[in-house]
Amino acid sequence: MKIHEEALAGKPLSCEVIDAHTHIGAYTNMGWYQYKPELKEVIAMMDRCGINTIVTAPHAMVGSYYEIANKISADAIKKYPGKIMAYLVFNPIFGVDETKKQIKQYFGKQGFVGFKFLAAGRRAL
Repeated sequence: MKIHEEALAGKPLSCEVIDAHTHIGAYTNMGWYQYKPELKEVIAMMDRCGINTIVTAPHAMVGSYYEIANKISADAIKKYPGKIMAYLVFNPIFGVDETKKQIKQYFGKQGFVGFKFLAAGRRAL
């Protein structure tokens, strides 16, 4: 049976399924609300949908909280190794030194597989 036939039949897919654009953590902004942001609920939804692995950039990055976002990712990767991977997030507004600091702290660690740049928010004066 081909993959599209498996999907149309509602059967589990016979291949690895990776969702490479996800966000974890609570988020409420401009009327948008994420339903069930808890990690255990994210994992349950992945299992229901047949998703083996997600690559995530936590919602905290939107408010320029890149340090918090990277910590959320590191904790999630540790709790669910192989199920959750992450993009190392940066806000270029904070400059090269802050970016280097985050790279040194997280890049090359298990589960961090790429980068996400988001120039949201403002730099503190």
